[in-house]
Amino acid sequence: MALSTMVASAQYRDHDYYRYQNNFYNTGRHAGWMDSAVNETMNDLNRVSSYGDFRVRRMAEAAQRDLRQFRSSFDRNELDQAINRVERVMNHPIDPRDRNQLASDLHRLREMRQNSWR
Repeated sequence: MALSTMVASAQYRDHDYYRYQNNFYNTGRHAGWMDSAVNETMNDLNRVSSYGDFRVRRMAEAAQRDLRQFRSSFDRNELDQAINRVERVMNHPIDPRDRNQLASDLHRLREMRQNSWR
């Protein structure tokens, strides 16, 4: 009986640990890092859309819309869609400095996707 109590206690602690990890990655301090990555990406997309042609503006606006939806829902599918749209913007003629900045933003978004849903 004592053994079963210890096993149950250990399982409960493990459950609390993973619940804490999930809360850390989706709320609190980590959410601030997520907001920062999303805001910087949206600012960079806004800069690109200010001088890009009509197609680039449309794609940048769609990526910003997906990022706003992700920020309100923390839905991984929204984040995946936003990442794909940012990649499409980068495939068009844009300033090399903006391309480098968007590449850095993509790295942060992918890192966020990888670390937030374990």
